[in-house]
Amino acid sequence: MPQSLEQIERYVSLDEKLNTVLPQIIGVSSPKGKAEWANYRRLKKIRDRIIHNKRVDRVPSKGKDETLWRFLCDSDFRDFATHVKGIIDYYWQTVGGDKTARWYEKYP
Repeated sequence: MPQSLEQIERYVSLDEKLNTVLPQIIGVSSPKGKAEWANYRRLKKIRDRIIHNKRVDRVPSKGKDETLWRFLCDSDFRDFATHVKGIIDYYWQTVGGDKTARWYEKYP
């Protein structure tokens, strides 16, 4: 188990940080099983498809156009921002974060 902040940052996955580490630090329940978690997982899947691109993400198969690029072209990126803000809100509101912070107000 990583012991230092640097080791946690480097070796602990974002899933584990959001599901276990951050809830323990803040003293709240995990967002796992909630809508915010499901939306985060959707975004993570998109991220993984971009970073770890496979042939199926680039080339349509058997007449189906299910490529990553088709998905991204058909997507509304405002939804992605809303989903990201949802997981931030889960923790931000729990710790009584300042809703007037300039960075927080940028996206309603």
